[in-house]
Parts: sequence; structure tokens; C-alpha cells
Amino acid sequence: MILHFIRNLDQIPFGSSEASRILKKEIPEILQDGKWLKRIEEAEEKKLLQAYFFHEPYKALFFDPKSKILIALGSFDHLHVLYDGEYQELKPVLSTIHARLQFAHDPNFGFLTTRLHQTGTGFKGKFFHALHYPQTHPSIEAVPYEGGYLYQNHLSIGCLESTWIESLKSLENSIKEHIEKIKHQPSSIALKIFGNQ
Repeated sequence: MILHFIRNLDQIPFGSSEASRILKKEIPEILQDGKWLKRIEEAEEKKLLQAYFFHEPYKALFFDPKSKILIALGSFDHLHVLYDGEYQELKPVLSTIHARLQFAHDPNFGFLTTRLHQTGTGFKGKFFHALHYPQTHPSIEAVPYEGGYLYQNHLSIGCLESTWIESLKSLENSIKEHIEKIKHQPSSIALKIFGNQ
């Protein structure tokens, strides 16, 4: 599952080049094993962004091979932190980022973003599956994507990010169980019929 956190620096307008300047200096100090990606080939860039399900306009990309965190400086929202792994492994890095930088935050609404449905936790959890599973939670959407479906929370306000993650994991497990039932169903039905003859 891809964990995607969206943040905007406090007191700096959305899409500001000032935000990019600050983040370009701060991010390498936080993730010291990483580097800003320069002169990346278009095909490689597309492959990298598809792997993280990231399709928003951006100004710069930073990758840390040690933590496997991808940072995108957005054209609208300032900072996108993308990670393929467990939330508990990413949490210390997020804590360090929050300790070093002041983000636009409202006590009632949470982290402020350019899109209202992403305000709150500023979190998007995403996973891909070829199967369309109709029994999703009302807060989770299945978006057609590359011959399958991208499952993600379509709200980020009202719950903790850990709650959204657990809901998505639960859905992912339900899909896997559903597929296992489908796989075994024909043979088990045939065996029952054969056994009754």
C-alpha cells in the first residue's frame, strides 16, 4: 500500500516558489541518504510516478534509497511524502519533518490542503487490484486504473490516518479472501455433486 501525506508550509501561499526553495534545502538534511533527481528520462520518470500512484503536477522529485521515501514538491500543494510500506516505519520520518517545519494547520480542520477532501490528515492510502470489489466502506473509493482499480480513501477528515490505513488493509484482505473463495468454489461444488452420485 502506498502511503501519501500532503503538507503545505504555514504562512506561504499554495504553489509558492518560496515553499520549494525552503523544502529543497530542508529535505536533504532530514533524509541524508537521498538526493534530488535531476535529468531523469521521461520513461523512467513515468514508471517511478506510476509505481507510487502519483499523477499530480510537480516541481521536483527527491528519493531516499535507504528509507524508500519519494518526496515530490507539488505545483499546488507544497509537499508530498510517498512511501510503500508500513505506517510505523514512516512515522519517525514524518515526526522529524513535522519537528523541523511549520505546516498550515487548523485546530478544527487539521492540515490544510488545496483540495477540501484531502484536508484533515492530508493522507491518501492507495493500493491496486485487478478486481472490482463492490463491498467497500463508504469512505473508500475504487477508481478505474490501468486495467484494474485503485482503492483509496476519498476523505481524509474525521478519522486518524491509522484508521484510514486499517480500513484499507481490511478491504485489501477482504478482496484476497474473496478471490480465494472464487478460486476454490468450482472444484468444491463439483466435488459435492460428485460425492452425492
